Amino acid sequence: MNFAIYSRKSKYTSSGESIENQINMCYEYIKQNFAINENSIFIYKDEGFSGKNTNRPQFLQMMRELKTKNINCIVCYRLDRISRNVNDFSSLIEMLEKNSISFISIRERFDTTTPMGKAMMYISSVFAQMERETIAERIKDNMYKLAQTGRWLGGTTPIGYKAEKISITSNDKTRHEFKLSLVEEESVIVRKIYSIFLEKKRLSAVENYLYLNKIKTRSNKNYTSDKIKDILTNPVYCQLDIKSLKYFSSIGCNIYTNESDINKNVGYMSYCKTKNISPSSSVRINTSYKEWIISTGKHPYIISSENWIKTQNILKSIKIKHTKKTLNNYALLSGILFCKCTSPMRAKKYGDNKFIYMCENKEKSKNNNCNIKGIKGNTLDSLILEFIINNQQYSKKIYNKIKKEKNTTPEELFENLFINADINKKRKIIKTLIDFIIYDGKSVKIQYKNPESLNTSLHTQPLHAR
Repeated sequence: MNFAIYSRKSKYTSSGESIENQINMCYEYIKQNFAINENSIFIYKDEGFSGKNTNRPQFLQMMRELKTKNINCIVCYRLDRISRNVNDFSSLIEMLEKNSISFISIRERFDTTTPMGKAMMYISSVFAQMERETIAERIKDNMYKLAQTGRWLGGTTPIGYKAEKISITSNDKTRHEFKLSLVEEESVIVRKIYSIFLEKKRLSAVENYLYLNKIKTRSNKNYTSDKIKDILTNPVYCQLDIKSLKYFSSIGCNIYTNESDINKNVGYMSYCKTKNISPSSSVRINTSYKEWIISTGKHPYIISSENWIKTQNILKSIKIKHTKKTLNNYALLSGILFCKCTSPMRAKKYGDNKFIYMCENKEKSKNNNCNIKGIKGNTLDSLILEFIINNQQYSKKIYNKIKKEKNTTPEELFENLFINADINKKRKIIKTLIDFIIYDGKSVKIQYKNPESLNTSLHTQPLHAR
């Protein structure tokens, strides 16, 4: 009988239920209750990972190796070491049942081989999730209270501002908090972004201006349309006055300001503009205006309320084009091919089933910053495929890059590449035969007149590239 011991801890510490303590207790439990040898126990440990979801490297590896290592039982110290999310936990137990794999939690003494143990385990997992959600609600309520003070609560400061530490003394006690202070050279960029957008009414016009004038983000990257839109919709830049207060009220925001704040020449602080797409996901999405919290900031505004509101109305009236993804499903080298000027080469379609690799720098600067000609994508991809097939020892680096984007192994990628290359080669031969071999004015009917029938036959034939 083979066992998998799984341990997890959110922080890198040696105190309390440390990773090693969890493993030792699980190991002793197995030794006391089962006749085993050391080679039948496999250990998986994730340290520094939360239990809110199962997206953890060692946990995922354990799930992949359940069949290859013939695991009969998973053992953990406590249920919440696996997951605090009921949906994830239920899915795990269902999958284990289908594969006749038992689950044991030594702290709660739950064993899925018995009906009572299974029922109690589900109940315990519900309470674990309830505890996590209760903690999250407390944090959220506390954040709402702090938001009303107009303090900067942390995170990446918006362009045009920096976080400044201030000291507040009350009842002979001094506490520290942060507020936003103006960064003059960055505020010039913000004003320019709003000015160009109000004039041109297009995000692409702002993007092209910033690109041509080599104005980059703090991380030295080019501004994208999405990044520009974030700046244009951020209330932090807006002047706090009657006009803007009426605007935020009209769209349903939660407003925490006083009449005495109107003439302070300050901007707004905004909170709860995004949230996790689900309790078990780290992906964040924009929230509705009704969830926004708008309060009085302690920083000077950059954009007048009139221009900020005009900007919002223009954005609502135009169709926003999101930044295109680097990778696509028709260009082999998209995302890994770069021009001599170091700019990425983007795949651009033209005609039927044809595309060209274009220098992004050349395209955006309208041939001013680069004069390298585009490359026919179909031709280049074919040459690369041919090179990989004939020189397999040089192809591992390419597949390591591809592996990150596709849920498959390098071996499977090699297999697919060779099969697809062989299929394309044979299709060309067949097309030539059909087009040029004529007998009595009629095309000769050959076995593979339908190229689609190749897909089945090639899997049963040895590949020449091997």
